[in-house]
Amino acid sequence: MADFANRRCPRCGKRPLDARLVQCPDCRVPFEYEAVSAPTVTPAQLAAVTKHVLGSWKLWLTLFVVVGAATVGVMEFINLKAQEVKDEAGKEAQTDANATSAKIAEGISNQIETEFQQPRIQATIERVASEKAGDILTNAVWASLDQFREKLQAADEQLAKTTNDLAVLSNNVHQAQLAAAQMAGAVTDDPALLTLVDKSVTRDGTNYDLTMFFRPTNHKPVGTVELMAGTYRQTAKIVNFTARNVDQADAPVLNDIGDAAKLRFTVSHADAQVVVDLTLSAPTLVKLVGDELAEELTLPVAIDQMQLPMVNR
Repeated sequence: MADFANRRCPRCGKRPLDARLVQCPDCRVPFEYEAVSAPTVTPAQLAAVTKHVLGSWKLWLTLFVVVGAATVGVMEFINLKAQEVKDEAGKEAQTDANATSAKIAEGISNQIETEFQQPRIQATIERVASEKAGDILTNAVWASLDQFREKLQAADEQLAKTTNDLAVLSNNVHQAQLAAAQMAGAVTDDPALLTLVDKSVTRDGTNYDLTMFFRPTNHKPVGTVELMAGTYRQTAKIVNFTARNVDQADAPVLNDIGDAAKLRFTVSHADAQVVVDLTLSAPTLVKLVGDELAEELTLPVAIDQMQLPMVNR
């Protein structure tokens, strides 16, 4: 605030004696402030001050710092604004790209939906789906069949092995039984009898060969053997009746119609295996009896092809 002493009445020139007075008490005219004249500086003084100021390194350092700081600030401001503009432009571009992609995807989806609704496309899809389903079903079924076939083959192999093992075991048991019977016969007075251990049927042209393998029941010689063979109700004729691995065998004796025959041979060796061959003209049932047999035998010869005789009523 200007000092009240600088006020003066414009009319009488008096100054106020009290700072609270706003007008001259005599003239009743408001006081006015006197203009303060600025001190005058000579050109020489101004040049000296200028030279002093411009020659100060502190001024130039301060000016360099201020200008540098202002420059850095301006650059940071420019970069910040540029980044904001760039980000804003990127967001707008991304928004435009998303909107464009959505429109393109919507258009393609609508086009695909329209195409799939056409009967030709639907028929093609149904055909391809049917073929694929058929392929999948075929592959699954064939895979299951292959697995089943492999398991069945493995089961057949196991069954064949088990059958062979059972056959070997049965043969071993039979041989043990024969050995036990022979050992028992060696210490008894019972005569040796022939027991059937094996047989086979083979085809010889129109005839059938029945081969029978016998062993004695003990270690004693069997001696003279007389066997009688006959066919079932004249369904076949006896063509030949012989024995092998014996000391002597007589010629067979056949009846008039040829459905029965007798064979006589001698076995003097202990533990000898006797082979008896019977040749027949057709499939039939053969009955073999004799006192030197351990039991009477009824043996089939190709019975699956046998023709039964007609029964008279």
